[in-house]
Amino acid sequence: MSSKLFLYSQRIPLYLGNKNICLCSSNQKGHSHWDNIAKTKTTKDQEKAKRINAYSKRIFNAAKEGCDPNLNKKLAKVMEEYKKESLPMETFNKLLDRHKAEAEAKKQKGE
Repeated sequence: MSSKLFLYSQRIPLYLGNKNICLCSSNQKGHSHWDNIAKTKTTKDQEKAKRINAYSKRIFNAAKEGCDPNLNKKLAKVMEEYKKESLPMETFNKLLDRHKAEAEAKKQKGE
């Protein structure tokens, strides 16, 4: 009995004749509640990051004509679609601010 436990704890397969018996434990899902939460959270976060990345490109392209959504119809349209996707407006504003900063830096280098 102790030899079986030793083999089990070391995860060493045991071979008996033509039949293979593996005494190693299998890592089944469901043993750790946090692992299950982390897996679903990471997949959702990755999907959200992909959507935000796609919108960031659209925001940068639309903001070339101006960073005010009241004056720039393309930017207002992108902003409306962004809201419909239920993405955080903080991120939208950060992306817009980043574009403003890059545009100002380019102007200063050109002057």
